[in-house]
Amino acid sequence: MRRLLTRSCSLVALLLVLPTSLLAGPFDALVDLDLLQASQGGDGTEGFQITGCSYQITFGGGAGDINNDSFDDLVFHCRSENMVGVVFGSDTGFPADVDLGTLDGSNGFVISDISLGFYDRNTSTSGVGDINDDGIPDLAVGDPLRRSVYIIFGSDTPFPALIDVTTPVSAPTGFTITEGTGAGIMPTRVIPAGDLNNDGIDDL
Repeated sequence: MRRLLTRSCSLVALLLVLPTSLLAGPFDALVDLDLLQASQGGDGTEGFQITGCSYQITFGGGAGDINNDSFDDLVFHCRSENMVGVVFGSDTGFPADVDLGTLDGSNGFVISDISLGFYDRNTSTSGVGDINDDGIPDLAVGDPLRRSVYIIFGSDTPFPALIDVTTPVSAPTGFTITEGTGAGIMPTRVIPAGDLNNDGIDDL
C-alpha cells in the first residue's frame, strides 16, 4: 500500500509503506514531512520529495504501470515549469530527493511545454487504462490553452527523458485530441471510461 502526502505548494512527498514483514509497526499518528528530506536525514526508505519545480507541484492522479515493470507509477504537475512528470515505481529504493532533472527515461520522464499556467484547475492527468490494447496502461494529459489532450501509450521499451508536446504527439508515442482554434480555454478533464462499447478494450 502507498499513501500520498502533500505539503503547501512546493513539496510533494510520497510515503511508501513497506510490507508488514519489514515494517515494525503501523504509521505514527503524525508524520513530519520535513524529515523525508535529505537535508534533514531522510534516506528514501520512508518516502521522498520531488524537487526541481519553482513552485506548486500538484498530484496528477494514478498513472498505473505505464512502463510495464509490475510497479505502479506516479504522475504530477509542475505548474511553474509547465511540465508533467512521471516517476516510475521501483523495488530498488528511491533517493530522498527526486529532482526533475534526474529523470532520464529509465526512472521516469518529463512531458514539457504543457500549457498549465494558472489554468491547472481545468486540466488533469490520469491513467486511462489500456486504450491501444497492447496490455500496458496508457496516460492522458490535458492541455487547456491548446485545447488538446495528449495520449501517451504505455510501453516496455525505454521512454525518452523528455516528451515535448510543441510537436503534436503522434504514433508510435501516442496521439493528440484537439478541439482546434477558438476563444478561451477548454476544460480538459480526463478520466478512464472503461470499456463503453464492450469490445474488450478500454475507452477514453
